[in-house]
Amino acid sequence: KLAEHEERVQELEKERSFLRQELERERSAHQEHTTKWEEARSRARHVEAAATEAKERFAARGRRLAEEVARGMEGQVAKLAEHEERVQELEKERSFLRQELERERSAHQEHTTKW
Repeated sequence: KLAEHEERVQELEKERSFLRQELERERSAHQEHTTKWEEARSRARHVEAAATEAKERFAARGRRLAEEVARGMEGQVAKLAEHEERVQELEKERSFLRQELERERSAHQEHTTKW
């Protein structure tokens, strides 16, 4: 009976040793998987943060360009208004000068006719 018990104890110790090794391998594999998953999550967060930052920089650059274009257009509109005003002034002056010229010609013609 004692021999049977000793044999059973040895079998149980072998099984216990095997199960401990299996448990350690499983824990190690689980830890490795967890570590890789955490690293992947960390990389994903970094990529997401970089993408968000790039998107914000791109949006800011777009806003700056739009503001520059708007300022440029305001400048062009102002110049156009100045040019239109100058054209109107020149057209008035031209009309006035034509009238003066016509009066001078008429006066000259009258003078020439009298002489």
